[in-house]
Amino acid sequence: MELDPIDVRMGNYFEYNRTVKEILLEDLLQLNLLLDSLKPIPLQPKYLTRLNFVTVTNHESVRHYQKYTAGIYFNLFPKRDGSMSVYINTELKLPHIAFIHQLQNVYYDLTGDILRRMPPAEIVLFKTITPIPGKSFEKRSGPGKYRSIKKD
Repeated sequence: MELDPIDVRMGNYFEYNRTVKEILLEDLLQLNLLLDSLKPIPLQPKYLTRLNFVTVTNHESVRHYQKYTAGIYFNLFPKRDGSMSVYINTELKLPHIAFIHQLQNVYYDLTGDILRRMPPAEIVLFKTITPIPGKSFEKRSGPGKYRSIKKD
């Protein structure tokens, strides 16, 4: 896919020499030299997690990705062709979006803020169980692990 220079905005993420590059002001000033080396990053669940989207299931048991900011719900519904549909609150805004920079541009247009990724250290994959003071827990293992309070 050839990039349109109009789609490139400060703060957007692209693949550049096999790494993720955030577009800075210096990059915009020399965009004509840089444009051939930039490749769009496909919109994938692992990247949405880094962009602070969470997985939710709606009342119809449809799993999708959601982010709430500035009074707006961004809902991304995966499609079979690998792209996603973007709903703002409950209204369809974009039936087909395939790349992260496209999502960043929509996000910026609606909120005025740049959609940035979280550093890997801040991503919490598993919730830790906080012990209740004065209670002892029974350890369990296997599928569906959980802890329950010991019965005395």
